[in-house]
Formats: sequence, structure tokens, C-alpha cells
Amino acid sequence: MASTASIGGLASGLDTAGIIDSLMQLEAIPQTKLKNQVSTEESKVSALQSINAALATLATTAKALATSSTTTGTWGTLSTTSSSTAVSATATGSASAGTLTVKVDSLATSAKGSLSGTALTAGATYTLSGVTDADGNAITFTTASGTYKELAASINATSATSGLKAVVVNDGSANGVLQVVSTTTGAASNFSIVDGGGAELIAGTGGADGQITVNGVSITGSSNTYANVVDGVSITATAVTDTDATITLARDASTRGDAVKGLVDAINNVLTMISTQTKANGADTSSSGVLTGDSTVRQAGQALINAIWPGGTTSLAQYGVELDRYGQYTFDADKFAEAYAADPDGATAAFVGTDGLASRIQAAAEAASDKYDGYITSSIAGRNSTIERLNDSIDSWDDRLELRRATLERQYTALETALSQLNSQSDWLTSQLASLTKSSD
Repeated sequence: MASTASIGGLASGLDTAGIIDSLMQLEAIPQTKLKNQVSTEESKVSALQSINAALATLATTAKALATSSTTTGTWGTLSTTSSSTAVSATATGSASAGTLTVKVDSLATSAKGSLSGTALTAGATYTLSGVTDADGNAITFTTASGTYKELAASINATSATSGLKAVVVNDGSANGVLQVVSTTTGAASNFSIVDGGGAELIAGTGGADGQITVNGVSITGSSNTYANVVDGVSITATAVTDTDATITLARDASTRGDAVKGLVDAINNVLTMISTQTKANGADTSSSGVLTGDSTVRQAGQALINAIWPGGTTSLAQYGVELDRYGQYTFDADKFAEAYAADPDGATAAFVGTDGLASRIQAAAEAASDKYDGYITSSIAGRNSTIERLNDSIDSWDDRLELRRATLERQYTALETALSQLNSQSDWLTSQLASLTKSSD
């Protein structure tokens, strides 16, 4: 606090302002200690918040893996390969690993129709025969002045319900050629557009079902994608084939391994943060972590380690998760793939589900970081309360020190005033003595 004294030691010759400032520095030592405590606590809170955020992220990552479906999604997919570009397949975890032979006998096609050289009547209404909308109403098309472009626009405006698309090709004639095609495939895509008297205006033909042969069994469908041909497997055909194509279904260790590696990386991130913030260096305390000696943070780290190695006969080394000499957990994708190929159910259970690694990590991370009752969350709240109390004490010291400075300034002002009076008296006495001496002479 800056000095407000203006006495300046005029009578005493002392630097009274400097003396007061020095005395105030001594008086403020307890407050300085409180400020240092606040700074230390704020640093610890910041470090705790960073660790807590990392733990919350880890809990989210672990939960996603723990609750993964073993029949769909990342953990449920099977890899599929095909010997022919004309055939492809997708598979979920409900499918069985193995091979399928597929031959594309024919492709499903869309119905098409066209109109040319026929004049349309202005204001006429045309109807899609045999098709109604969701409310059971007939689907109709109109033209204002009887042009093909107007009819095409009307067809396209109802495409969502009619299942038709139209375009006019300019061939040099008055109206051009109106082409209409079904947006779906299969025999059911054939259509007929009739005029008000029921006469057919456009006949959409050529729509046909496709056919494939899977393991010697013929399958027909209105689409070129055949869903659930065998349990969990869908096949898409893009061209007719003369010979069988071989589709191989395999357990996809790669995507599963990536999910496990993501979890292991998240665990390492948290453990590294905890190690950095809690490290102790007796020889050089300046290089020690902010949270050295914090048992709450060490508890979180130990809980994660216990989740990885819960004891008993459980070991993840056979699935590629091990601890290296640097204290980091590593993931060997090749070892995991080998273990998964040998025992997919066992490998799955080691990581996914209520008893898997992901679930154990989720529980440990949430216990520490839960926003309501996590023990690190509670530690942060406790330290924030401490900071608030310390700041209240610092504010109280501001008032106390202000009063102390005012007291010192009054005391030194009184001293200077007294000295000034004494100096004045001394000068008077000196002058009187000098007068007496002159009189005696």
C-alpha cells in the first residue's frame, strides 16, 4: 500500500515515509502468506480441473465401447470382400464368417415411357392409372397451355408420391420428346398415364425384377440390393455375371482393434497427466508437480490401473494390451487380431459388455469425475471454498493494514510536530542566551 504521509522528516531529518513503508511490509507478511496460499490453491484447482476433464472424456470413450452392439456398428461389423466388381456385400455381427458364391442372372430395371408427336389439350388433367397417394386420392398431372414441359413439371412436382421423374428432350419438333422414368426398379415399377377419357397417353414398360443365385439358390427381388440374403448379409448387384463370384465374410479385427487402441490411448493420456502433476523431486522442488502428495489424484490413477489389472486370472496381455518399461500401456494390433480370430467371443467379452475392460474403466473414471459426486469434483469444490475463505481473510487484512498505516502516520506526524516545537523552543532559548551575553558585555 503506497504511503500517504507528507511529513517527510522535516524536523527529525528522518525518512519517515520510507520507515512507515518498511514497517508496513512487516505488518503485511501474514497477508502475503495468504496471497501465496491463494496462488498455490488456484494452481492446484487448475491442474485438478484438467485431470477431471480428461477423466470425463475417458469415461465417455469407455462408455461408447462398453455399450457397443456386438451385432451392429463398429464392434459388430464383418469385413466383406468380393472376387467380382459386379457384386458387393455388407455384413453385421449377426452374420457368420465364411464364403458365399453369387451369380447375377439379371438386374432389376426401371420402367420407362415416352411421348412425342401427340398434342396435349390446354388445361387437361392426366391420371397415373392404378396408383393413389397416402390418403387414397388419385395422382394427377395438369398442363396450363398443353406443352410437354408443363406436363413434365407437373410429374416432377409429384415425384415423391408418383415415383416418376420426367424430362423433355429437344429433338427439333414443336414439343420435343417427353421421357418419363420410374424412380424405383422391378416389375411393380411399370406405369400408365391416361387422359380424362381413360385412353393411355404414356405407357411405362420395361420394369423387371432382378435375380441372383446364392449358393445355388435363386432369389428374385425388385431391387438390386438383396437384404438379409443370409442372416446379417445384404448383397448388391451392379452387372450380370457369367460365372460365380466369391464373397468372403471375415471377422473385422481391424475396426475392433482401432476401438480398443482409442481406449488405451485415452487411458495413457490421463495417467500421464496424473504422473506429471503428482511427481516429486526432493532435490529440486521447483520441478515437482503441482499436485505432489495429493492422495485424491493418486487414487484416480490407481483406480484406472486396478481396472486394467483387476486381479484373479484376468489378463489383457493375450489381447495385445501390456505395460511397457516407460509406464505406458501399449496395444499390439496384430496380437489382438490373432486372439480375435482364435476366439472372437472371448476377445469381445474382454473389452465389451458389463464385465469388459471398457466398463471397468468407465466406472473408475466416472467415480472420480462425475459432475455431482465425483471425488475429484468434490476436491475441486473444496479447494474453491478454501480460496474463497482465504480471499475473505485477505480483504480483512486490507482493512487492518489501512488502519495500521494511518496509526503510524499519526504517530510520526506527532513526532515531527513535537520535534518541530522543541526546535523552535531551542532557537528561542539560544537567542535569549545570546541577548544576555551581549548585555553582560
